[in-house]
Amino acid sequence: MNLTPEKVVAFIGGFGATRFSIPYNEIKKIEKCRVSFFPMGIKFWKYDEKKGKDVCYKIAASHRKNILELLASKVSPDVIG
Repeated sequence: MNLTPEKVVAFIGGFGATRFSIPYNEIKKIEKCRVSFFPMGIKFWKYDEKKGKDVCYKIAASHRKNILELLASKVSPDVIG
């Protein structure tokens, strides 16, 4: 996962299979989650205009606590759940 200077969270999964980027101001909620049985996941929620509803992007991240602290400094405080 990359935190870019353009104020976007970007993720490219293993072998390029999963890719997404979300501008910080479009993130509605960030939550901790589990990946299988491991407590290392992060969920990003954003509104998808094409689908007309909120959608969730889920990633696995080592050092999740550090990433959440960094994200908390980039987004509004009520987004981190």
